[in-house]
Amino acid sequence: MQGTVTLLLQKRSPGERPAFVQELLPTVRREVERQIAQMMHLNDNVYEQHGEPVFNDSDLQMAGYAAALKVLTAFTKIGGEDVTGFALKPRKKGETTVVDTIVQQAAEAANSVLVPDGLERATWENISGVQRFYLRMLDMETTGASKLDNYQNFAKAFRVANYTAVMASTKANAANLKQPEAFASRELSDNTEIGATWLGRLIIGIQQLRDEVDPQVVVKQISEDLPDFLAIRQHLVNILRFLQVKLSNEESRDAAELLADRLQNLRALGQ
Repeated sequence: MQGTVTLLLQKRSPGERPAFVQELLPTVRREVERQIAQMMHLNDNVYEQHGEPVFNDSDLQMAGYAAALKVLTAFTKIGGEDVTGFALKPRKKGETTVVDTIVQQAAEAANSVLVPDGLERATWENISGVQRFYLRMLDMETTGASKLDNYQNFAKAFRVANYTAVMASTKANAANLKQPEAFASRELSDNTEIGATWLGRLIIGIQQLRDEVDPQVVVKQISEDLPDFLAIRQHLVNILRFLQVKLSNEESRDAAELLADRLQNLRALGQ
């Protein structure tokens, strides 16, 4: 057994309590944020006293689902449909239900709160799902996380179409991401999920620096490949600062640091 989830059930108050999905979503988000904030506060207190937290990222994500269920099950009807009858109705393969919608919103709310340690919140809020997945799991790997179900759960939460494309191993208890030096050129092309992102372009830059391409040439290529380069430059720097700490390969960490320094000190396009 790797974990236990305990749900405490209580009766709803008597009477009808109808709700509509659009009314529930803001309530779910607030409850998820409240639940995670409470758990993170407990984590901080325990860490101060014992040197290690109580909950890991997967626990906090699971708490988001529980918070959504707390809101969802408090109502008798959702969108005119009886909740009890709905819960007992057999699921149809491929069907997306109101529960799926609400639980997905809960997962997104939880993940928006769980910014990886060392990454700026503003950058986290401006990157796509596959980038969030890679950076989140990279952060978790530094704590020794290696269970495949963690990667699968976060891939689903971040709506990553093909998370295995960024994985070096998908073994059940020895899963891990590809480091920048392990990506092939074809895996970083614009028609891949990660290749078309800021992170994908930065990984290419790290590879080029490892191959001793002139840093000025690398920066120039990045600026030409990203039309909004000047507007997003600080986000790129933030990602690189994160990578220079979290990557496992020293040469790749050094390349990330060098590229971050060059982008940070850039005064004008072409310098």
